[in-house]
Amino acid sequence: MADLLQRYLAGQIRTDLERKMVFVSGPRQVGKTTLARGLLPDPAGYLSWDIPDHRDAIEAVEPAVEEVPALRRRQVGR
Repeated sequence: MADLLQRYLAGQIRTDLERKMVFVSGPRQVGKTTLARGLLPDPAGYLSWDIPDHRDAIEAVEPAVEEVPALRRRQVGR
C-alpha cells in the first residue's frame, strides 16, 4: 500500500479509529474503499453495507444507546 496517495484525512481517521467507528462517505470512484482498507490493520474490520453478510453483521449488533423517539419521528417525517 506504500504506493497509494496519502489522503489528507488519513491521520484524523486513524486517530478516530482508536476510539470509535468511522463512517466514510463520498461520491463513487474516489477511493473510499481503498482508503478504509489501507488504514485497517485487520481486513475483518472493514464492513460494506453492499455485501449481504456484512449487512447482516451490522444489523445484528445491539445499539449502544436506546433509540431517541424524537429523532425517529424527525427522520420518518423527512
